[in-house]
Amino acid sequence: RSSRGARINVSPIHKMKLLLINMSAAFTAHGSSIALMLLYMIKVLGISFGDNIPQLILACIIGEIIGLFIGATVGAWVNKSPGVQGAITTSIVMVGSFLSGMMFVDMKYLIVKNAPILSYINPVNLVSDSFYSLYYYDDFERFYMNITILIIMAVVLGIVSYLGLRRKTYASI
Repeated sequence: RSSRGARINVSPIHKMKLLLINMSAAFTAHGSSIALMLLYMIKVLGISFGDNIPQLILACIIGEIIGLFIGATVGAWVNKSPGVQGAITTSIVMVGSFLSGMMFVDMKYLIVKNAPILSYINPVNLVSDSFYSLYYYDDFERFYMNITILIIMAVVLGIVSYLGLRRKTYASI
């Protein structure tokens, strides 16, 4: 749909390599902002995250990766303008945020009670639950279960993104 897309499509670089290069660049940019935010919260605001800093960083990294792959999947499969793709991605995140209790605190418990499968397939819920589990539980069982599910989701979304990129062709260049 764009001249940049057409150039990328006819380039001799393998689509998987291209996906990984673009994801690495986005990961670096987003990771830097997350690191600055954590540094600000710890050093400037004086918020204590306890002794679980490595797990906190892991949850941030996995959350960032899942977010990037959601965006890549929408970008690879939705053949609309970047504005429409952004709106779809934002909608996915906002619905996930609502269902995880970020906007209405009792929603998380309603979902767990009435539709528990949603709490395991909602990446926003899994990331927020990872943070909650670090604060509320003494062991890391629930934390690592959430992280494992997120990793599986990221792998699946990565494959789906790759398959979407492979099918893209440009009739005229």
